Amino acid sequence: MYVNQGTLFARPFDPGKPGFLGPPQPVISDLAAESGGYLPVSFSESGELLYQMGHASRLAWPVYWMDSSGVTRPLFTTEGYYSTPRFSPDPAGQFLALVSGEGLGQILVYDWKNDITAALTKGSWPIWSPDGRHLAFANNHGIGWVRSDGSGEPYQILERKNVFALGSVSPDGRYLAFSEVGADTLLDVWVAPLDLSNSDRPVLGKPQLVVGSRGQDVFPMFSPDGKWLAYFSDESGRYEVYVRPFPGPGAARSVSAGVGIYPVWSSNGHELLFSAGGGPIMVVEYHVSGDAFIANRPRVWSSALPRQVGTLASWALHPDGKRVAMFPRDAENDGAPRLAFLLNFFDELRRRVPVGK
Repeated sequence: MYVNQGTLFARPFDPGKPGFLGPPQPVISDLAAESGGYLPVSFSESGELLYQMGHASRLAWPVYWMDSSGVTRPLFTTEGYYSTPRFSPDPAGQFLALVSGEGLGQILVYDWKNDITAALTKGSWPIWSPDGRHLAFANNHGIGWVRSDGSGEPYQILERKNVFALGSVSPDGRYLAFSEVGADTLLDVWVAPLDLSNSDRPVLGKPQLVVGSRGQDVFPMFSPDGKWLAYFSDESGRYEVYVRPFPGPGAARSVSAGVGIYPVWSSNGHELLFSAGGGPIMVVEYHVSGDAFIANRPRVWSSALPRQVGTLASWALHPDGKRVAMFPRDAENDGAPRLAFLLNFFDELRRRVPVGK
């Protein structure tokens, strides 16, 4: 069973023999669109089917500005399957890096002041160097490095097969944080020393494990002063945003007071933003007293909801801390989802897609 463009397909096979017993057959045609590995369908062992109804929405969208009041306006009107946006660290935040396409897509850098787009290389999860002249990114071989102006060839700085997503480079440029699939722990947070003496061909040192819970530990983000590391994890049974001192010692504490993913530090030094799952963007005001991180209860930063792009990051905070780049939702997909529940689905499946003898 698999989903393609809003349709559920079934193809029969014999688990004791290689090959299929027939061609794929469409079974359900009104599923909501899937993306980024997230499928709007679930089966029970007894044969019931639950799925989200909808239509295969456009797998392309523009990029919009949004402020904390929810007001939006166009930023990048050329539509694409965009994900993981990130502004350059200069005060003007003049450049927006993002990925176009699923999986290892095309890394783009958009100069929004001059309306110029540069295509850099294939990869995912681009993150900026502190001076804004380079980007690190994930690829099939580990971690690559490339000039952000499009000149020069990409350079591989880490050869590791299980790198999943990059988080950030520390403000002083001395460390790079990323998530990697562990042998027994799903996703872990790692930090590696970074030598930028030759900024075009940097040297990444031996990565050190920082967070290795039994769950998914993702998206490590250095604070503006480099003394704290925010990330999100489902070690509690749900995704929550955690903050821990860097390099330590000290324990992590949850600051999201509920579900939270994709934390982003504001450059003002007293706010941390995150997504409330599929809900609004939230903000936590905090201050530091000695070695203690003291966070207030989260509040809604903007009630407007960015589009969800599967399990990928879908908004970026501008360096001014007052606006984000986000992907607008389709009007037809706004509001509560419509769900369908089918009884005895496996019986219907055997009738429509027989496996033979």
